Amino acid sequence: MKVCLPLGIFALSVIIAISCSQKQKKGKNPQSANIPIVQKADKKITLRLVGEVEFDRSYSDAQFIDNEKERDKYYKKQDKSNPLLIPAGIKDSLKDKLEKFGFVRGEELLLNRFKYKTKKEFPVRDDSGKSINIRFKHNEKNGEWKLFVSVDQDSSEIKLPSLQELKYALLDIIPDGYKEIVLLDEHYISNNELYDLIVYEIKTRK
Repeated sequence: MKVCLPLGIFALSVIIAISCSQKQKKGKNPQSANIPIVQKADKKITLRLVGEVEFDRSYSDAQFIDNEKERDKYYKKQDKSNPLLIPAGIKDSLKDKLEKFGFVRGEELLLNRFKYKTKKEFPVRDDSGKSINIRFKHNEKNGEWKLFVSVDQDSSEIKLPSLQELKYALLDIIPDGYKEIVLLDEHYISNNELYDLIVYEIKTRK
């Protein structure tokens, strides 16, 4: 014999059954609610490429000079000339910032005024006296260069161009924290001597 329950009582019993079922599911792993969320700590120090400015000293016109003496004269003249901004006439805010240090003038790179360093490892300090370590690493097997900075057991690195020689200056281009690293990259391509000024910024947080 079937027992018929009033509709209200039946609905209430269904709600109670669902509620008990959900409590049982939650109770399968009572410790799960107490497991902390592990977040990756932010790095205390980072490196970033600010940008680069390119210059060129060209010898390409020599191919149009047949007279040997005239060609030698042309080469000597070009050797004494300053590399020129490429592409010519561009507006570049980074180039404008470099001008105040005296080795960039208009569209010319004054190489003899670029007072560079060559040491591969050294410490630097910010205005508050906090020190970090800077190291240039060179893999002699594949020719790869990397710039490596470290502070308080934290570090960061960035891959550099394939350099013929290590030449750089520390300049306060962005007045915030540490001085920027200005790398001079020199290379030769098809009757052109190319000079790139590449700027890297060091950022730290407390």
